Amino acid sequence: MVIYLYKDREGQAKGSLFFLEDALSRYLEGACLKEEKTCVFKDEKGKPRVGGNRLFVSASHSGEWVACAVSDAEVGIDIQNVRSIDGDRILRRFGTSEEEALTAAEGSEAFFEIWCRKEAFSKYVGEGLSYGLGKIQTCINFESDGKNTIRLAEEISGVKMRSGLLPHDKTMYFAVAGEGEIEWKLCDWCDNE
Repeated sequence: MVIYLYKDREGQAKGSLFFLEDALSRYLEGACLKEEKTCVFKDEKGKPRVGGNRLFVSASHSGEWVACAVSDAEVGIDIQNVRSIDGDRILRRFGTSEEEALTAAEGSEAFFEIWCRKEAFSKYVGEGLSYGLGKIQTCINFESDGKNTIRLAEEISGVKMRSGLLPHDKTMYFAVAGEGEIEWKLCDWCDNE
């Protein structure tokens, strides 16, 4: 899985399909498959799909960053800019008691990591926000040294999850749902029109 990061310094983003097409082109070129005919389109639920190829894509944008994941297996990605927010109120509506407890203990950074995981998983299953973020359990409660501890789960419903601070911007959290090792690529893009 390759995640392409674009910094939209001037707010000129044309939407996720523009970046997904660029990421897909870079991926195919890197895999020596440049001649393959592909197109990115959105299915009936709004999930980006690749026509003419057995690749999978997902995209997210927050602040001045756009992240596009390209993989040979189903994938979902989300990024979030850390900012002041009432995470407790949001998780009371869309979270679990474990997620609320972790956010209460660790603050807004924990909220954004949890939220990214929820969105990445909902994109992975192809439902987006309509999946119901309250159904997605991102934390587990376990006993350690005789006391209960809450931590982020390594899997959600059997799907491997990775999350943390974006390697290129420590004010951004990311989450990826899907198999395979992550390779990060920082990309420049230019408007050729």
